[in-house]
Amino acid sequence: EKDTQSLDVLAYYDLKESLLNADISILDYPMSIFEYIIDDGISGTIGTTDVNARIYGPISDLKLQGQGVIKNGGTRIDYIGEFYKMEDQVIKIDEKRVDLSGVELEDHQGNRAVITGGLNHNFLADFTADLSIYSPKFIGLNTTKEDNETYYGVGLGDIGVSFFGPFDEIDIKVDATTGGGSLLNIPLESSEFILRSEEHTSEL
Repeated sequence: EKDTQSLDVLAYYDLKESLLNADISILDYPMSIFEYIIDDGISGTIGTTDVNARIYGPISDLKLQGQGVIKNGGTRIDYIGEFYKMEDQVIKIDEKRVDLSGVELEDHQGNRAVITGGLNHNFLADFTADLSIYSPKFIGLNTTKEDNETYYGVGLGDIGVSFFGPFDEIDIKVDATTGGGSLLNIPLESSEFILRSEEHTSEL
């Protein structure tokens, strides 16, 4: 298979004024790079992205402005346990934020959800989450006891999931009205409480 990855940079640097103006074009860059940027919380990432961006301004205060297109993408959100697909989704990038607003996710049943918010960062370092995922019908939990002994199971229904903070200490809030096919296990010391509901509203 032909390797189609490419990186093109056209840059101008004013030595006298210490000003940079660079145009960057990236083609078919592997999405798996995000597993190095976000070192905890996602796995099994597939797909590629095309990025067109501009870096400009004084060296002491550089600005970044760009856009990426995710192609045949997907990743497993480890906290949730579900693998979500992303196809032809547009993201916006600046020096402080990766804006994922409007990006659609698809679970393994073909249900779709929409992201609001994105990832905060310091010029592509020190990433933190500030985003929400919502769908009237979506898999918002798909874990086993090995993934999380506190609570585990399958949550399918009207789902809203919010992620806040650094990925190694992330806060997750789940608002869900579960429907048929949902099964939540909550171990209580020596016993285990199993919630099997056609319609249930919960917050984890």
